[in-house]
Amino acid sequence: MSQVEALLDLHDKFAHLCRASALSMLNRVDPYGTLVLSSNEMNQFISEIEAELLRVEDPELKEFLQGVLRLARDCHADKETQLRLDGD
Repeated sequence: MSQVEALLDLHDKFAHLCRASALSMLNRVDPYGTLVLSSNEMNQFISEIEAELLRVEDPELKEFLQGVLRLARDCHADKETQLRLDGD
């Protein structure tokens, strides 16, 4: 398997958002571990990212979430792709 693209959460804003989230898919993200999501899980993941985008005001975090959303949509479109969320 090859890597298509990577996003870096340099200030751990996404990690903090996920840790504090009441949304089940985002709450599964481990800031120190790895979570691999299949294309079958993308519908829920996409809806949770979209929900967070509506409430987030931080421009840097909003831009990062838009990047995650784009990758999630790409993963959803290609059934052979996985989205990998790696912590520290």
